[in-house]
Amino acid sequence: MGVRGNGGKWFRVSNSETLNLGLVVFGPLLFVLGEDLF
Repeated sequence: MGVRGNGGKWFRVSNSETLNLGLVVFGPLLFVLGEDLF
């Protein structure tokens, strides 16, 4: 159970990092696409 708990914890942290990475990548991408549309 301890290992599963740690796995869940790691997954939560990884998920948060993935979200931040997504914002960093898609933020400028959306900005460029928005400029392209306008």
